[in-house]
This record gives sequence, structure tokens and C-alpha cells, in this order.
Amino acid sequence: MNLKLPRSFTYTEKPSRNLAYVKNGKLYIEGNIDFENLMYNLTYALHGHERCCYCGSWLTEKSRTLDHMFPRAYGGISIPDNLIPSCKKCNNKKNDMTYHQYIKYLKCQSDQERQEQYEKSIFANKSRIEKGKYVIPKKWLVQYDITKLLKQIDMKWLDRTCKKKGSSYVKRHAESNPIIVSSNGYMFKGVYALYYAKKNGLKEVPVVMLDNVIKVW
Repeated sequence: MNLKLPRSFTYTEKPSRNLAYVKNGKLYIEGNIDFENLMYNLTYALHGHERCCYCGSWLTEKSRTLDHMFPRAYGGISIPDNLIPSCKKCNNKKNDMTYHQYIKYLKCQSDQERQEQYEKSIFANKSRIEKGKYVIPKKWLVQYDITKLLKQIDMKWLDRTCKKKGSSYVKRHAESNPIIVSSNGYMFKGVYALYYAKKNGLKEVPVVMLDNVIKVW
């Protein structure tokens, strides 16, 4: 998938001086930059940070959040295609519904209808996860050779870390944190999903491939 990008953008992490910038429609990332902070800054560069995308209220530093349109709890990743500025009130009310589910919820005429819509939405999202599917769109995902990703990880460290966390913790985070990979094969996110796939003997894993993002080595 191609990440939504502003025409021009530069982001520098201090004091490390890690750098990200947009050039000719592509995002270049230099150094071990905090991926989520970078995505948050990209989102504000695209959408601004003045108004809630749901209720239209003016946002302040205290009331401003970024909502995951496909909820983080069910595999909704932090990229501009999945983030919009929101007030805390709307974000909390939306909870773990998707953007489209929440829009239906807002159109309900009574408290009972809203409760039914909410319960229906959460049940549908949980059911997808239980079937081993993310809530994010299928078109965002491609199958990827697991061995290419394993080469980037210190497996001894990963084994120790995951054993300390426990199998239920790893499974839960694998379900809510899909693997994100740059166009030239660098893994930004998803170590638990990778570990879970390896332990289950998978040769390929679904990843979000960012076709217009390049990791500068």
C-alpha cells in the first residue's frame, strides 16, 4: 500500500538527529526513528490539528487526540491512512468500533439503538480476531517470507522477552500489532506477530508493506 503523505514534510528527532522527509512522493527514514511519533506528525501535517473530525469542535492541547479509524485493539495500525484528529470525548465514545461502525452509531435515534449498534460492532470485531483475521482492510496486507524478517531480529533476545511476557500476552499483542515493513524490507513494527508466526511454523506472514516508504541504511 502507498502511505498517505503530504507534499513536503521534514521531521527530526532530538537529540538523536534521526531524520524523516518526503521527497518525490516517497518517505525516507534515516536512523532508528520512533515510528509511531513519526506517523502522528505525518497525520497532523495532512489533516491539521484544529478540529475534531467527528463533532467538529475546536481542539486544544488538552482535548486533542488521534483516533485509530480501525481500532488499535483489533489490529488497527498507527499510519496516516488510519489516523484522524479527534477530541477525547469522541475518541472515548467510539471506543473499539471502526470509523464506519461509529458513523452508524451516531446516526442511531435512541439510546437503545446506539447500544445495540455498539454491541453488534464489538461482537463483529472480536469474531474476526478469533478467526485469526485483522479488522484492517485486506488490501493493506500482503504475504511475506518470514525468513527475511527473522534475519533482522536477535532471536535469543526475542525468545527471552516473549517467555517472560507469557503466551497469552504475546498472542494478544500479535493480534493487535500487525507487522509493518518498508518497501526495501525493513521491519518497523510487529515483533510479537513475527514471534507468534514463527512458533506456529508459518513460512509466510501477512504484513503491511509500505510501498512508498524507504528505510535509509
